[in-house]
Amino acid sequence: MGYSKNSNQTDSYTLSAKLLHGGFFAIVFGCCLMMPYWQFGVVPFTSDREITAVYTDIELSPIMPEDALELEVMDNEFRWCRYCHVMQPGAAEEPGPTLYRIFGRQAATIPGFYYSEAFIGAGEQKLIWTEQTIDEFITDPQAYIPGNRMNHGPVVISDPERRKRVINLLKKWTAVGSTVEEEYLKAELEKAKQAQ
Repeated sequence: MGYSKNSNQTDSYTLSAKLLHGGFFAIVFGCCLMMPYWQFGVVPFTSDREITAVYTDIELSPIMPEDALELEVMDNEFRWCRYCHVMQPGAAEEPGPTLYRIFGRQAATIPGFYYSEAFIGAGEQKLIWTEQTIDEFITDPQAYIPGNRMNHGPVVISDPERRKRVINLLKKWTAVGSTVEEEYLKAELEKAKQAQ
């Protein structure tokens, strides 16, 4: 009997340890799954709202020629834009919506992307992305649309000249028929091959 009692007690401790460790690993695993949301605001599902892309014809200023500051901005601030956004159609699974045809588009109108309530509200208020509204937004995204999920990288760009270059790059990269992103990626791949 004594052996049986110890065996039952050992089994009870083993079961408790397994449950404790299993619960611990489930919590850690759950936290790992939530990390992209906490860090970047990424959510693994899309909105059930009916969303239709809404565009307004707007006039854009001429594209400025590339200069040294633009090249610097492209490797810094604009790299962060590209980290979360693609510049061509599609890719609703990215942390941020595609910026393709951003100019003249109403906020929160890319079908299949799960927008924050803050952006949905801005879209319902008919916020249209223009050079001016993008400039105001990237000056301080949380002040411009409080509660949005854009919270990673240098999202506050206080220098107006750097913001102007970001907007100029957006005009080049997001226009209908633009091949700038494709050409850039080919050049980056070629640089990487040469570095090896």
